[in-house]
Amino acid sequence: MPFAFTSLPTEIILRIYNEIWVRKPIRSTVTLNDFEDIIHMSETCLRLRVIACSLLFREASNWKNGSYTGGAWPSAVWPYIRVVTVYDHEPKKMPRKLFDPADLRVTLPSLANVNHIRLEFIHDAPDLLSVSTLPFLFTMTALPHLETLSLRQSRFDGPSLTRPIAQMHHLTSLTLISPLIMIQRLELKQYNRFEELKNVAEILQTVAPVLTKLEISGDLVDFQMFESTEWPNLSIFRLVDHVPYSFFRPITAVVAHMPMLQTLACDFKAEETPRTSFIFCPPDDHAHPPLSTSIPNLISLSLSNLQPGDQSVQQLPSGLRVLRVVALRDPHIHSIGNLKREPRYNYSALSDDDAYLWINAASKLPYLSRLTLHLKSVPSPELLWHIARACPQLEFLELEQASFEHNWNESPDSVLDLLLSPLASLSQLKELRMSVELGPALVWIETALERLPSRAFKARVQTVSMLFAAKLQNLEFLGFSALNRERVTYGRDSIWYMLEIIRNEDGLSTRVIDPI
Repeated sequence: MPFAFTSLPTEIILRIYNEIWVRKPIRSTVTLNDFEDIIHMSETCLRLRVIACSLLFREASNWKNGSYTGGAWPSAVWPYIRVVTVYDHEPKKMPRKLFDPADLRVTLPSLANVNHIRLEFIHDAPDLLSVSTLPFLFTMTALPHLETLSLRQSRFDGPSLTRPIAQMHHLTSLTLISPLIMIQRLELKQYNRFEELKNVAEILQTVAPVLTKLEISGDLVDFQMFESTEWPNLSIFRLVDHVPYSFFRPITAVVAHMPMLQTLACDFKAEETPRTSFIFCPPDDHAHPPLSTSIPNLISLSLSNLQPGDQSVQQLPSGLRVLRVVALRDPHIHSIGNLKREPRYNYSALSDDDAYLWINAASKLPYLSRLTLHLKSVPSPELLWHIARACPQLEFLELEQASFEHNWNESPDSVLDLLLSPLASLSQLKELRMSVELGPALVWIETALERLPSRAFKARVQTVSMLFAAKLQNLEFLGFSALNRERVTYGRDSIWYMLEIIRNEDGLSTRVIDPI
């Protein structure tokens, strides 16, 4: 009986389309050539065209090619748009212009299926907030299915944004981010720190009863506000980017009124500004129950830049499936080849002794499948054996050396072989990301006057990845720490050089999916 591709369920066809799409190498710029196969398939019949359009036009922005002279997107694609990003600036190094704001505000209410809006506004004049952010927010109140709102802007001390946000009756997910660290915001014209805290607190207290997800820069909020507010439905809570400038409260106090919480991330980034360190779970906190008691339903926990004496390692809820103990830093810190410019505040990776403490704690988590640890040194065979014995059920493992951009060493194959034996005992491991000494990823090219990817590094990665793939039978993705030359795109000095492991009738091979 002949097989008809068009008779497949829509969900299956979408998965096939996605597979065709994501197998293209990842690049910072996307062109029509990336979708060529999908476009050809969509030309065969109306059903495949509709399904392809739901993928190709799912996300839209107000950036346009210089040759486009129409309004804010052709009306033919409106039914397929689900996510809209609005910028107040043109992209760097790309020939793009902005839609006319008036056209955009007229078109937005017609996008009946949009459920996610992002505003990426980098303007820093307080009077511009009332003529840009507020009009767009009021326009969005007409969208019948808007569930997710993300505001990324330089400041929140202008006119209050609470009124339009309160009129988004289906809103369940909110993101409030300032890309500027506090010392930069203090230099802005007429910046009012107290007004910013007041505005953000007013927004949060208004939507707290309905939010299921909240992501916010740590320095945009007074932590005592969380203690005095009820969050009956919040299941995902992420404190990101900048370190709080208000009086820091123990994290056990912050989440005390979040009974449904399943994901907690305190992903603060170290910065150059000298700061007093804080501890998430202080040893002398007897006023609040431990994390294991206050949020027993937690399945994902991420903590960044832990300080000595933090008791969180002793308070892990038993149902955790994801555990991340990381060392993050602000992307504006540029430290390649300059050790003196290391972050001064709280850039704290795990020592070997601390890492063993966390691995021992992880061994008591029966459902743990994803483990991330940021270490002061590259992972040793002894550490890997300890992980393999403590957490044999892991499906994802990430072990990154902090400040890896300063490690240009190249380990011999005999050392790499010692790493493989413990990893091979992790029979369920599907993705591995690890800092391994493979030599410098970038080399200085005098004629180009810049660092460019090293051919020797790429060749070594290819050889080593085949060794790992052969030993780790179920591994699907493999990443090695590598220096990064496009910090604008990735926001960090070292990144993961990612490969996909392909196993088929032709044998074993690897394919780069995220290059340096």
